[in-house]
Amino acid sequence: MVFIGIAIATGIIAGLCLLILPLWLFGVPGVNNNHARGWQMGLSVLFFYPLSWLGNYGVHCIGRTIIAWIGKSQQYWQHMSSIIALTLVLAAILRMMQAFRIMSN
Repeated sequence: MVFIGIAIATGIIAGLCLLILPLWLFGVPGVNNNHARGWQMGLSVLFFYPLSWLGNYGVHCIGRTIIAWIGKSQQYWQHMSSIIALTLVLAAILRMMQAFRIMSN
């Protein structure tokens, strides 16, 4: 049950990142200054976070099917997928904070 809540929350965040991506792409300023480096870091987060979330979700679904087919408990698999999803959210938040700090200098 915990995984479902985490999957929904992180999935919504991943979807919002994909919606924000075109707006962010059109607002990229100059090329060789700190502001541009911050934008590039932010763009990498907006590009790779949804892909990594989808990868984690796909592996979870495949693993859940295999574990159900074998007849084992799914609780451990769900906890591991939840931990990975939360780690991805934390990494994305930290990277965005670093990008904003670089842009503000």
